[in-house]
Amino acid sequence: MVKKRCCFLWMIAGIGLVLNGCSTTELEERCFPMMVSVGYEDGKVTFDAVFPKEDESGQGGRRRAEEIRFEQAKIAYENRLNRDADYNHLKVLVLEEDLLEEKDAYEDMLESLMDTENFPRNTYVCVVDEVDDLDEMGKSISQDLGTYLEEYLKKQEEKKNRLLTLGDLMDEKENQTMVLYLPYLEVEENFIGWKGYVNISGKVWKESSIE
Repeated sequence: MVKKRCCFLWMIAGIGLVLNGCSTTELEERCFPMMVSVGYEDGKVTFDAVFPKEDESGQGGRRRAEEIRFEQAKIAYENRLNRDADYNHLKVLVLEEDLLEEKDAYEDMLESLMDTENFPRNTYVCVVDEVDDLDEMGKSISQDLGTYLEEYLKKQEEKKNRLLTLGDLMDEKENQTMVLYLPYLEVEENFIGWKGYVNISGKVWKESSIE
């Protein structure tokens, strides 16, 4: 009986070692986007991401993907990477203004994210005119754009400017009881500025000058 128990314990320990080994291997095969940008151009949804500066092995040159639907664009983008995308460390979701003007495309993106649940609910969400301006600025800063934007947005929150997370957008879609204001940022000469808010009220999108 004692021998059987010892054998059983050794078997459990062996399985644990194997599983730990698999986890390590899986981790090495992942890359971790810190920022995701979603836009709308010529009838297609665009999807792109930014990685930590010290971890660029997941990148494969210019990766922006364009497809009719959000999920298709996301998958097409991921297929261009050298490793599997893991969004658990995502800090900021950046939406281009053109996407907001295409209500069906925005709703499709939100529904897809609610179904898959692979983006953290506490991810900050903000709006820019052109994400290309952010990309250009990213070349001149020492940290990745996701971390940089998160720090900037937290400073704005300290100034009593209200921020929104992806969870807020999901809750609003489910409940339809809130009036939400997405931070609207602008980039000029490699600096980020607080432009105002984009007011989300039902199906109406409009720029607001609230400070």
